Amino acid sequence: MPTLKHFEAVAEEMDKGHVQHGLWTKAFAESGGSKDATQALYIQWRAAQIEADDLEARSRSGDLVTTSGVSVDEQDPQETVPIYFPASLTKLIVLSICTFSLYQIYWFGENWRLENNRTNEGLRPAWRAIFGLFFCHALLSRIKRYARQAGVPATYPPALLTLAWILLTLSYRLPDPYSLVGIFSFLPLLPVQGTIRRINRQETPQADRNTRFSGRNWVAVVIGGIIYVLAVLGTLIPQ
Repeated sequence: MPTLKHFEAVAEEMDKGHVQHGLWTKAFAESGGSKDATQALYIQWRAAQIEADDLEARSRSGDLVTTSGVSVDEQDPQETVPIYFPASLTKLIVLSICTFSLYQIYWFGENWRLENNRTNEGLRPAWRAIFGLFFCHALLSRIKRYARQAGVPATYPPALLTLAWILLTLSYRLPDPYSLVGIFSFLPLLPVQGTIRRINRQETPQADRNTRFSGRNWVAVVIGGIIYVLAVLGTLIPQ
């Protein structure tokens, strides 16, 4: 939870006229246009952002003590489990391209697994990942709903992003060279992953951010990259 110093930082920003306009607009919309409610929401959300940034900076600097004075080793293990699947945008883009979008099946599966573990709904993550065309909208809607409940900005339209992802995914079945459009199937997922990163940063700041490429990731990048280059050349070079 934000401490007094985080709220003091917000007050200092506002005294200087520095306001996060996107966050303020979100607070205005959520409050129904009430000036006092907008300001209260903004202060609460901005303090949470500053706290998350503070924790991230401490983690990167090697300081393993949180702002509450509790060491990471003393924290509840649940606090180190992310709410949704963490991954940098770069990692999502590169692995989606180099695995011919297969990484996105893993992305869906991990998000459904974490959702199922938290809600105990018996969601069958593997099936929902494999049949992502049918469950994409449900996942994107759940993530946006969680973000709103947690006070995390989330403005992406689930229905529109789902439609775009489905069309781009199915474009792999188009004749060459139009099938290359499928390489961009990761684009609709980027706003969602950005929201996931903000949720995790606020709710579970000590959880692993999954920004580094593992050995298996690099193998997929190298092999997939070579195959992709050969495939592109094969579609562009006249027979």
